[in-house]
Parts: sequence; structure tokens; C-alpha cells
Amino acid sequence: MWQTKYLNYRPISFLTSFSKEMEKARDIQLWEHSSKNSILAEEQFGFRTKSTTNNTTYKLNNEILKALNNKLMVGGNFCDMEMAFDRVTIKSYYLNWNFTV
Repeated sequence: MWQTKYLNYRPISFLTSFSKEMEKARDIQLWEHSSKNSILAEEQFGFRTKSTTNNTTYKLNNEILKALNNKLMVGGNFCDMEMAFDRVTIKSYYLNWNFTV
């Protein structure tokens, strides 16, 4: 009977905490590299620290208002891409676009 109870115990692993520390170190190195070499575009707000959706909304509104003040035509095409690529293949996604005016 003690043999079956012995099988219920599992060893303690420190791998998860070690992995988290390694991931933090990697993230810091990637951030420093991408900042130093200007890899990320200015429009990629989601990858930057102290950047929120408010920054994105402000920039979009500002660009629209500048264009309207200059008497330019403004249009927009907004797509919710959150789960788009989970449901269709990329090839069929682009093939089904209709570019008619």
C-alpha cells in the first residue's frame, strides 16, 4: 500500500522560476537591441513601454484632423484581426478580398 502512495508524490522543480528569469533576461536583451537599432516602427504601440491604446487613438485622431484641416479626403478601413488567422488560411484570406469601388 505504501508503494502506491509513494507514486502520488512528485519532485519539486525549480525549472519554472528559472525559466521566468531567463525569459526576463531575454526580453530585456531583445528590447535593448530593437531600441538601439530602431527595429520597431513608431506605429507599433503595443510593443513599447508606457504606451497604451490611448496613444494609438490620439495619434489616429490627430492624423485625421490634420488631413481634414488641409482639406484632404479621409477614409478608413478597420478590421478586427484578433482571431482572423485562427479560422482561415492566409492564402484564402487574401484571395477573397474584393477591390471594387
